[in-house]
Amino acid sequence: MRRFDWRSRPAEWFASDNKAQGHDQWVYFVCRVAGKVALIADHLALYRQHGSNTCGFFGANVRERLRKVTNDREGYYARRTRRARQCQEYLETLAAQHPGLLGERLVAGARQYGEIAGYTAGRAALHAATGSRIQRTYTLFRLWRQGAYRNRDIGGWGLQGFALDASTLVR
Repeated sequence: MRRFDWRSRPAEWFASDNKAQGHDQWVYFVCRVAGKVALIADHLALYRQHGSNTCGFFGANVRERLRKVTNDREGYYARRTRRARQCQEYLETLAAQHPGLLGERLVAGARQYGEIAGYTAGRAALHAATGSRIQRTYTLFRLWRQGAYRNRDIGGWGLQGFALDASTLVR
């Protein structure tokens, strides 16, 4: 796992408010690409939020963070697109350096992040203030056809994501 050095992570490894992503998210990223991720019933760590945390999701900021995401969906999805593209490029660079099984997994991960970037770019366009209803309908149909709305447990946004995106057609 030394090949996945935290210091070499993609430059845009930031959340929507430009706060650095946590190490736990980095571990998930590495495991998702290089191995397997599975839920287990055992408690392996005690995670607590308290007033002196330097980062985290707690307190009165929850309402403010949700408001920012819902009021600026275009910007949110544009940031997600940039991050996915950087993850894709990072994995492609690593794959070129590591042939064999790890290289194959890195290539597959890069392909997945490229797919995610395409989906989130489509969502950014869908939620943009510009664009006619016909253009937004076409974008929604294209995302559906590409599999963006497949079940969430297999990498899509599910019916809930489709409903949110379809709501852009009636504004």
